[in-house]
Amino acid sequence: MDNDTDDLEAHSAPNIVANFYIDTTLTGDDVANDDWLILPQINTAGTITMRYWAASQDLNFLEHFEVRVSTTEAVPDSFTTLIRNVNNAPAEWTEYTDNLSAYSGTPFYIAFHYISVNKFVLKIDDVLVEYEVIEATPEPTPQIAADWHFLGGYPNPFNSTVEFRFDLAHRERVTLRLYNTLGQFVSSLADQPYDAGSHSLRFEANGMASGLYIASMTVGRSSQHRKIILLK
Repeated sequence: MDNDTDDLEAHSAPNIVANFYIDTTLTGDDVANDDWLILPQINTAGTITMRYWAASQDLNFLEHFEVRVSTTEAVPDSFTTLIRNVNNAPAEWTEYTDNLSAYSGTPFYIAFHYISVNKFVLKIDDVLVEYEVIEATPEPTPQIAADWHFLGGYPNPFNSTVEFRFDLAHRERVTLRLYNTLGQFVSSLADQPYDAGSHSLRFEANGMASGLYIASMTVGRSSQHRKIILLK
């Protein structure tokens, strides 16, 4: 490859990369050119696109080149993946675009392989690798259907009548039971659906002995417990 642009027309700016075929017919050793232009390693994630311009120098000698990828080393034998194969590249500057998103998150190399036989000059210019990182959209936090609060009983301690208060964010079935400190069931205060909003349940502690009790409210799969004291 050669970047001497004295006699070559670039696509933009003054510099290009050019490959000159060496004619070996006089020596009887006329073989395909096997030159490589290897770009620095690329390591990014998201959508990856390479844009570049290529042209044959003479319309009577149209060039042949390949674009290849290596995910291991920057040596010719490692470029086993063919991305593009161009036969008879036009003499007019032509833009090419290759999608390399398949290599997102994997370090890789790109190479232009010049393989013309008995041609003239291949020109490469304005090679641009663009990438757009695709940020993962966070999964929404699951909303617990039972988004609610059990505020307990008022007053507390109470004499004979207590009011249990609770708030619901959604319509839910509410179960409210009363237990003694031994975990024994005492009374069921509620077992039915309630609309979203603030609610209160009035309870008369008739026939109950003074002492500490546990009010247990269950909404959906979650429960909350509050202590209340009955004083007579």
